[in-house]
Order: sequence, then C-alpha cells, then structure tokens
Amino acid sequence: MPTQSTCYFVVCCDPLYPACCDTDTVCVYVNELPILQWNTNYPSVCQNSAPIYLDSNNILVYVNNNWVPVSSLGGSGSFSGPFVTGNIFTPSTIGTHTICYTYTDSVGCTNTVCNTINVIFCCDTTFNISAGNDTTICHGGVAILRM
Repeated sequence: MPTQSTCYFVVCCDPLYPACCDTDTVCVYVNELPILQWNTNYPSVCQNSAPIYLDSNNILVYVNNNWVPVSSLGGSGSFSGPFVTGNIFTPSTIGTHTICYTYTDSVGCTNTVCNTINVIFCCDTTFNISAGNDTTICHGGVAILRM
C-alpha cells in the first residue's frame, strides 16, 4: 500500500517464448486525507434542556494553507454519536457525550473529528409545584395556601 503517489513499470513475458514480452506502466495516485478541526467549546448543559444544533459551518478543513468550513466545499458529511439525530443533539442523559463529524471530500477521502458535550443534572424537571389559585383578602385578613 503506497503512502505517496507511485508509478509501477510492469513487464510480462511468455516463459515458452521469451521474445514475446509486453510492458505497461500503472500509476497509483495517493490523495491526502482531509485535515479537520472542530474548535467549538460547548458549555455544560442541563439534562432535558433544549436540543443543541450542531452546525457544520463550525467544522473546518485545511485547504491550500487555509482553514475553511466544510460546508463551503464539495463533499459530504454527517454528525454521529449518542442522542444525535441529523444535526441535533438532545441532552437527555447525564454524562460526557462524544459527538463526531465524518467528512468525505470531493475525491472520496474520509476523515473524522470529534468533540464533547457534557450534560449535567440541574434540577428535577419532573417536579411540579402549584401554590393554588390567586386569592384576594381584606387588610388584616388571613390567606391560606394549599399545595
């Protein structure tokens, strides 16, 4: 498996008729894998908070000595990881979750870059309290609150 573009010279001769030979050259061109960068620093989010949009404009690829968004180039990519659907991460489970973006460039070379999102416990989102209906009393009166 060549690691750089290489050409091979092939000679094939008939063992019964050594004068009958043919030659050919075949070249194998090696394209570099895309170099990716995902610098977004996601703050910790509360469990069951709003979904997080994963933006491919934040994924950069190194092209001609410049970092450019993968979305501005040919090729394709997708996000993957726990609780990821399309470009949406749903913070439903506590813990540090690794989210990856896999990009295939216009010549078919693929690479992956990953990031993390930490989901923390903030409060019990299933706990609801009701102090009852508003009430009006006269000055000096007593208000009874029921829960």
